[in-house]
Amino acid sequence: MYSPRNIITAAILLISVQSFAQTYVSGVISTDIYWDSVGSLYIITDSLIIDSTAMLSLGEGAVVMFRYHPDPAKKSYMVINGGIQSFGSSENPVVFTSEGDDSMGDLNGDGKASLPKPGE
Repeated sequence: MYSPRNIITAAILLISVQSFAQTYVSGVISTDIYWDSVGSLYIITDSLIIDSTAMLSLGEGAVVMFRYHPDPAKKSYMVINGGIQSFGSSENPVVFTSEGDDSMGDLNGDGKASLPKPGE
């Protein structure tokens, strides 16, 4: 049978899994798209181009990370030919940062020890 303790444990596990979900993106976005904050980090792994016909909408609390590469020719980037809109708030902003920024999600397993560096 389901006890309150089992339900709470399952809820904590579900929240833990969701808080580290990652969505890897690159290529061309040619239709309107909405990225929300439901436990996901959007990691741009290469080039991401928002086509002139598309709108990228970022929900409150969405986190967009750019993959770092020491070779400037291989760094990830975003080109906006269409539109981008943010629905962030002062309490729950939309954040653009480096994949090395552990304050937004620990992707390398070192807790909050990693910070973005100049050039990332």
